[in-house]
Amino acid sequence: MHNRPTSSGQETKNVARVVGILRERIASNELPQGAKLRERQLADEFGVSRQVVRDAFVVLELKRLVTRIERRGAFVAKYDFQDVMDLFDIREPLTTLTYQLAARRAPEGAWDEIAETFGAQMDAVIAAKDVRTYTDAISRLDEMASKYAKNHFLDPILEPVIDLTQVLSRRMMFLPKRMEIGLSLNRRILDALRARDEDAVREVFSEMMVVSRDYLTKYRELLF
Repeated sequence: MHNRPTSSGQETKNVARVVGILRERIASNELPQGAKLRERQLADEFGVSRQVVRDAFVVLELKRLVTRIERRGAFVAKYDFQDVMDLFDIREPLTTLTYQLAARRAPEGAWDEIAETFGAQMDAVIAAKDVRTYTDAISRLDEMASKYAKNHFLDPILEPVIDLTQVLSRRMMFLPKRMEIGLSLNRRILDALRARDEDAVREVFSEMMVVSRDYLTKYRELLF
């Protein structure tokens, strides 16, 4: 049920704002899979027209975060085990390429600040089981990699994959030792980026996908 947004001018900015807020709520599981999105309620909450909310639903549907059903409305999209495995099949080559390009093209010292974020202070974040702070840091790293990759053809392909991955990742982070293992792998990614070692980037991302698939399989009943 795909249509293009019809808003323009200030309404376009409002659509982007509503999309950003709903995207975050879906990613954080504040809006769980299958939840109904109530157009009038959201329009009142955000102080926008119902057309703006409808156009936001279109954008989110194109990102595969929302499903619209004729005469029933809009719902947070549902994904099963195989959907997620298929997503990971796509994510690995796309994300690996993005980070390899970023390793090659980023200016000297570009990763220093984010490396500090993933340093000793992140151990305390994980000890406190602060999933939001940890996943926000991962999102920032992904955004930096996309920025430094400087490939405008890759961005629109990767963006919906990252969006969907973030939705699942926040749920997986509550699983035993998942954040600790993820932190170790992200530190190795940052080491590879700072060393401009594209082979190491590929190796670590391959290991990340193995870990993610293993967790999905082991905790399939809990996650789905």
